[in-house]
Amino acid sequence: MTQGLEARLRTGVMLVATCLLAALPATLSDDQLKEIEKALKADSAEALEMARGAAAVTPLDPEAQALLGLALLRQGHIERAGEALLLALDLDPSCADAHFGLGKIAYGKNRLEAAVAHLRTAASSTRFRMEVFLTLSDVFADGGRPDAALQATELAAKESDYLTEPERAALESKVQFFRSLRTSGTFKLPDSFQKTTVDIITSEEVTEGRGPMDINLRINGMERGRFRIDTSYTGVIMVSGSLAGRLSLEPVGWFPVQLRGEGEREAGGSVLETLEIGGLSVSRVPAQTLRGPTFTGEIDGLVGMGLLKRFNFSIDFRGSVLQLYRGDRPDLLEWNVDRPQVVARVPIFMGPMPVIGVSVNESKKLPFILDTTARVTAVDKSYFEEHIAPSLAADTELEAASSGARAAQSTQVFTAHSVSFGSIELEKISIAVLDLSSIEKRVRQRVVGILGLDVLSRFRLHYNTTTAELIFETIY
Repeated sequence: MTQGLEARLRTGVMLVATCLLAALPATLSDDQLKEIEKALKADSAEALEMARGAAAVTPLDPEAQALLGLALLRQGHIERAGEALLLALDLDPSCADAHFGLGKIAYGKNRLEAAVAHLRTAASSTRFRMEVFLTLSDVFADGGRPDAALQATELAAKESDYLTEPERAALESKVQFFRSLRTSGTFKLPDSFQKTTVDIITSEEVTEGRGPMDINLRINGMERGRFRIDTSYTGVIMVSGSLAGRLSLEPVGWFPVQLRGEGEREAGGSVLETLEIGGLSVSRVPAQTLRGPTFTGEIDGLVGMGLLKRFNFSIDFRGSVLQLYRGDRPDLLEWNVDRPQVVARVPIFMGPMPVIGVSVNESKKLPFILDTTARVTAVDKSYFEEHIAPSLAADTELEAASSGARAAQSTQVFTAHSVSFGSIELEKISIAVLDLSSIEKRVRQRVVGILGLDVLSRFRLHYNTTTAELIFETIY
């Protein structure tokens, strides 16, 4: 084929495309935009299909592309969401909804400054103002800026007309919590800190990867407590009511919390003067105090992702240690990685909970939470019924405790012939079927499954929160 003919064919294709686009409406109507907005805010299952249809009909409408990006992001399709959102910005650099979605993605990749820039632009005119301010509040809290977190939470509260009364009350309690932090500062690391090692309290269950991991912490220089490492807990640290009483903590802003294994409880905000973890002493640590004396399992509290993602960190199940590294020094973590043993480097979405893409039985990769308190891997009941049950019978009944979900919840289990993430593929993995809707609501993102200790404990895990990457190092 001659170059001249190729050029004429390309011109012809462009003319046909131009004619086809000219026949399409340029933008969505206000009613169409409101319908998609309503579906997204209600977490409707139809929101993604509605947004796809709208973007197909009006491909040059930045609002349509932005709503498609937000719908994809809600379903956990991070890369495809980013493509749609960037296209929306190409069409209109000021598109607020696109900036909102890109701000959420930047936050999930732990790029806090970029997240703030996008979200501040979004807050000017987006139809999702409450969600923008709530995300800004999370970003500022992670960045140790309680003043800004308070302001963002107060603005979110003013936009909460469509929330239920319990949801609105929880938001007001969050305002009170940040007001208490504002007066004392929060989470100050010593400038000299580089690395610390924390011993995991060992047991046969821990070393075999079947039990949760606990560490000892000292609070306010006086009380030593046993705390569980819980990557599914979004807060910094939570203390039991009995320990809070011994420490004379005075919580403010009581609000409902959903904890795996505990059901719905109430917690209030406190500030710990000091927290000693390994050889590190941190000052002004925001904490939540559980109403009621104790946790299930006779522990004194939880250590959550709100604390862990301020560091780069490694979990060594066989060596029974947690290692924390300075967050702005990824080289310190990389120096500790045994490179010949690395089997995968997987992108991780570091939002409220750590999420990676996981495929079950060769399905497309969907978001799974990494949960260091779950004994077994699990999938959401609705996903199981729609995508797995038609080709697989799940006929084995288990006790709720057997799945690691200690809250009363009947479950089934099936054997997946493959579970894969990154370049790793595991065979014949038992997977529990659970209702994960309460987790979805809490993190404002689709959650298809939980990657539990039965899988995680097969590896030495390195969380590089600087680059949003999870490194799997084989230990078997």
